[in-house]
Amino acid sequence: MKKLDPKCLNNKMQVALTNKGELIPCCYCDTKLTRQDPKFQQLLKVSKISNYDTIEEIYLTKEWIDFKKDLENDKGPFACFNTCPKKDDKIEDGVRKETIYENGKVVWQNKQ
Repeated sequence: MKKLDPKCLNNKMQVALTNKGELIPCCYCDTKLTRQDPKFQQLLKVSKISNYDTIEEIYLTKEWIDFKKDLENDKGPFACFNTCPKKDDKIEDGVRKETIYENGKVVWQNKQ
């Protein structure tokens, strides 16, 4: 069984906002294949940011809590296994390395 190393759970990946106003675990999840996954569709149903006052409220929904538990137990949509597989030292993951600068200073980095 394939194992996951979900970067959305350890601050190595930023959450994303779709053009439909949905909060998703990361930009790699915004694909046709992942959006067709039944469990991911449940997550999308409670992820419309205009329905909440804060992002934290979305994280506290049953669907987001269940999604996190699933990832911790190596269950998730295709995008998660494609982007965040547990790797040995020989395999490179599918995540682009990013650094965000503000006024010439690094304010965020997804260090591997």
